[in-house]
This record gives sequence, C-alpha cells and structure tokens, in this order.
Amino acid sequence: MNKMISLLKKEFVLTEKDEKTNVLLPFEVNEDLTQLCIEYSYSPKTLEDAEITKEKVKKNIQTDAPFNVSDYPSWESFAPLKNLITLSLDSPLGYLGAAHRQAPQQKHIISKEYSSVGFERTEIEKGKWCLTLNVHAIVTEKVEFSVVIWGKNETRMNWFPCELHCHTMHSDGDFSVSELIETAKQRKLKGICLTDHNTMSGHRETKSEKELTILCGIEWTTYFGHMLVLDCSKYVDWRDAHVDTIDEKIKSVHEAGGVVGMAHPFQLGTPICTGGHWDYNIKDFSGVNYMEIWSEGAPYMNSPNIRARELWHEKLSQGYHIAPTMGRDWHRPINNQLQGACTWLLCKGERLTAEKMKKAIIEGRTSISAGPLFFFETDKGETVGDEIEEGKRVFNFTVDSERFDSMNLDYEIEAQKIVILTNNMQTVSQTDITHKSVELCLKKGYYTAELYGKVGKKENELIAFTAPIYVKEKEI
Repeated sequence: MNKMISLLKKEFVLTEKDEKTNVLLPFEVNEDLTQLCIEYSYSPKTLEDAEITKEKVKKNIQTDAPFNVSDYPSWESFAPLKNLITLSLDSPLGYLGAAHRQAPQQKHIISKEYSSVGFERTEIEKGKWCLTLNVHAIVTEKVEFSVVIWGKNETRMNWFPCELHCHTMHSDGDFSVSELIETAKQRKLKGICLTDHNTMSGHRETKSEKELTILCGIEWTTYFGHMLVLDCSKYVDWRDAHVDTIDEKIKSVHEAGGVVGMAHPFQLGTPICTGGHWDYNIKDFSGVNYMEIWSEGAPYMNSPNIRARELWHEKLSQGYHIAPTMGRDWHRPINNQLQGACTWLLCKGERLTAEKMKKAIIEGRTSISAGPLFFFETDKGETVGDEIEEGKRVFNFTVDSERFDSMNLDYEIEAQKIVILTNNMQTVSQTDITHKSVELCLKKGYYTAELYGKVGKKENELIAFTAPIYVKEKEI
C-alpha cells in the first residue's frame, strides 16, 4: 500500500513588500518515507493593467540605465510584466536544489530513485526540512499563493515484464543498441538486461535512455558454458574459467557486487553452439542467483528446457534458493516465438530501476510466462521469494492478461488449470482455473505454482510458473 502523509499546507498572500525576500516554510519528517511531492501555485501570473505596466517599465529603465534610456525599445515590448516566485529546498543534510521556472503551477518529486529536474536525488531523511519561497518579483497588487507537501511511503510491490538476455551488434546480434531498446518498448517490456558476449562496449549507449530500464551485464561465452554476469562493479576475467574452478570465478563475481545466472544449461554445445552446453562442475550452487529454465528463444517445454526445469527442481530440493528466469537470448527482431513471453520481476514501488531488477533477481521474486502475469500471495501477504514458517496457508492466485491482450499477437492463450509443486517435483495440489484459492499445510521445503492451458493450437501446455516460496521448520 502507499501511505500518503500531509507534511505542509499553506495559503497566503504576497505583496510588493515581499519582493526580493525569502519566505521560509519549515516542516518535519518524522516517519519512514520514500518520496516527497511538492505542489504549488500562485495567481495572477501577469500584470494586465497597461498604465501601471508603462509606469513600472519606465521607472525600471530610468533606475537601472539612466544614461541609456534611448537604447531601449518602447514599454510595450516588455509587456506583460510577470510575477515570479520560485522554490528551493533543504533537507536535514543540506541544500537539494531549486525549481527556477516561470510556470505558476508546478509539481515536483523528491526521492532516492528519481527527483524532478533541478533537485538532487536523495533519501527522505527524518528531521527538519525547509521549503523556501524565493520571491523574485511581485508586479501586481497582490499574489495569492498555495503550497502542499505530501510524504509517500511507497511499500507496494509491483510486477514488471522484463527480458533478461539480450545481444546487439556489439557481439553477434543484429540489433543496434537503440534498435533493441525500441523493439523492447514495442513488446511492452519495462526492463531488459544487455548481455553481449564477452564485452561491455555497448553499455555506454544505454546511458541516455530514460523510458526503458536497462540492467547492464555480460554473457561469459566460455568453452565450458555460458554464464550471465550482471552489474559487476569491476571487470572479472572470463578467459581463465575452467571446468573445476568455476566456483572461484563465481565468488569473484559476487565480490565485485555482481549477479550470476546459468544461461541455457542444456543447449547443444561445441561445435553447434560453442560452449553453449553447461559443462562446469559447480560444487556450491548457493553462488548461482538464477537459472534460465526457458531459453533459446523458444519459451516452452522443449527438451533443453525440460532438463533445465528438472535441474532447477533438483537444486531447490537440495535446499538452494535459485530464481527461475526466461531468457529469449534475443539477437534479432525476427523469428521470435511467443513474442509475449518474458520474465516478470516483483519490485517495490511504481518505477522500475536497474537496482530493483537486480534486487528482485537476487531475492528470487520472478515469474515466467508465455504471456499473462501469473503469481500467488498467501492469506498472510507472503509471496514468491519469501521464506516462511511451516503451517496452514491459503494460496490466492492471479492471472493478469492485460499486457498480453494489448499486444495483439498472432497466438492466443487460455489458462485452464493451476498446479502446485513441492520438493522433488511432487504435485501437492491441482485445481481448475475457476478456483483461484487453495488451502495447504506447508512443510519444510519449497512450493512453486504452474499454470497450464492452451497456447495457440497446443493443448495442456505450461503457460507460466513462479519462483518458489521457501518454508522452514517452525521455531518452538
């Protein structure tokens, strides 16, 4: 939920005597907030009286340029004269910037992830804040001014459709970076991962993009497997990765702040796809943040994907926490099967950022789908990625086709049944799609949900599945 808190509300009148002064409006933040919203307006903006305008213009010129009066055009060229009131803002940590603009109605946002132009991004610190009205000019008899400041505690979680495995001309893709971005927008994606083979040279071309969120990484394309490495603070060399030392390389990636994903583990390898088959001997799967269960541009249960799903369940059954993802391994805009397929990421707030994408993957807050968003929440508000204690829970399911329907694709999807799996891929519940709630007695292990139905002309297809919710023994 989003909790809105009123922090300041003022209405007052300014006159000429207030010109060239700063009006201080202090306010306090006493709660945990993630965003400030400042709305203000003043009226009138302009002086409409011609005689008063003429008098003020002539007085201004005679005062500021008494020896050059003839150099200035007639007073009409300066009309209408305008009131100008701007804002500046201080947090408990210091000056944050200003909104020096002519518009008499303005709205500004302040937060860590995004701030309106003119203001620094910042945490909303508890303590004493101050909004300052900078009264530059009052040309009318009076100006009516109002300002409201709201605080927002943005705690709501939202799902964002993303593609986590993309290539461009910087390696072997057909896309330019800009073409990839535009195509992703056409697919109604909110975020992508740029993961060219063994290079980061394309990253610089993403910096100016404001609408699509881009998490930059690299696909280690080695002799023994392809590994997706996201958001490292420094380069970690892929060239000395060997079959029995991959754990050391994974550790180095994590030490550099990166995220590790197994790409298409059962793709055919050399010479058909050099190094595409995962041959590394991982001793400790706790270093693997995510695994591509649907891959190779074919997000359905073909042989490689069936094996990947089995491996994923095997590792979950052994106690590892690994997020499932879909990677289209996107190289070009043509010959894409199931264009509505994507990985959905569950993130806090209404704006997606690269940091939130990374956090969702690490925390295992993913859902994979050929089209509709599919997820569950328990009657206690728990969902995928959470770790909870044993006990009774009601699972409430959501199937949301809004994005898929809006894409007007050449295939249809009809959800028909929901299956819940636990340790070693055991089915614990199966229900018709008309029943969106199931009560379960949860035991130690993991629980993941799958959605089946028609995809195009194919019956009983796996449409979507979620990351697990993890269950630990109840503390006594």
